Amino acid sequence: NGKGSVANMLASALGSTGLKVGLYTSPHLVDFRERMRVWVPDSAASGGGHTEMAPKEYVFDFLKRYKADFESLDLSFFEITTGMAFKWFSDIHVDVAVVEVGLGGRLDSTNIITPALSIVTSIGMDHCDLLGHTLAAIAGEKAGIFKKGVPALVGEYLPETRPVFEA
Repeated sequence: NGKGSVANMLASALGSTGLKVGLYTSPHLVDFRERMRVWVPDSAASGGGHTEMAPKEYVFDFLKRYKADFESLDLSFFEITTGMAFKWFSDIHVDVAVVEVGLGGRLDSTNIITPALSIVTSIGMDHCDLLGHTLAAIAGEKAGIFKKGVPALVGEYLPETRPVFEA
């Protein structure tokens, strides 16, 4: 539905300005660490740089260190992964993080942060068992990422979803 593409393009554009950009997306294709990447600029003048994934040792140490907390809180795989990404981005001092929301919005673990910008790419009849059985209900869940005073972009709207986004 465009979330991953928009997140990757935004991170690339920000990285080209010389910023150190964290990127959190899902799912991964080959390596779990693809979910947590950072764009490291070569130099502010060149606009070039390279991408790094979280080191394997970092992932292992994080999981080992917080295992008891994950179990006592009954955290989901996505919640653990989100926490790991946020911790890694903090530890390596990214200038900005681009965070792709999971399948929801309102109750998504990524919704713990206050972003500089929120984007909803499109609304479809996906994950109805969790998000609702109408486009308006799904839009309401997705719009749950919007925060008062934070700009929001909606990639497309339909007559059924527009009033939800405007509200």
